[in-house]
Amino acid sequence: MKDPAPCLEAAVAAKSAHGCHVEVVSNIVPGLNDDDEDLRTMALWVKEALGAATPWHVTRFLPDFELTYLPPTPIAVLDKAVKIGRREGLQFVYVSNIPDHAARHTVCPECQRTVIQRDSNRARVLSVRDGRCALCGAELGVVG
Repeated sequence: MKDPAPCLEAAVAAKSAHGCHVEVVSNIVPGLNDDDEDLRTMALWVKEALGAATPWHVTRFLPDFELTYLPPTPIAVLDKAVKIGRREGLQFVYVSNIPDHAARHTVCPECQRTVIQRDSNRARVLSVRDGRCALCGAELGVVG
């Protein structure tokens, strides 16, 4: 496995030095980074290095190329990653590549209502105004 430090440092620099909106994607691979401690370490890094409002997308590994001997990530592991991320204080944790998964949507961290719904092709804004939840006023960090 290659050293992830340059990529992690670039994400921090993009946010802190350049003011970029940063989101983190972690492909969860069975047997490589899917145990509770690995998931907790990833979630804590996102929170401490980039902030609790930084979106963390956990994605299902699908066997391909040199890793065809590994199974796909069980959905239960992705559900566990979402719970761990939220328990560690991340406000926006998504399961990104499972159609119709409940964690595809943006939920307001204050009022717990769905403010953006996503399907495979598009996002539908339900209750966002000027980057805030239109229902309770909580900051969502939504850009665009």
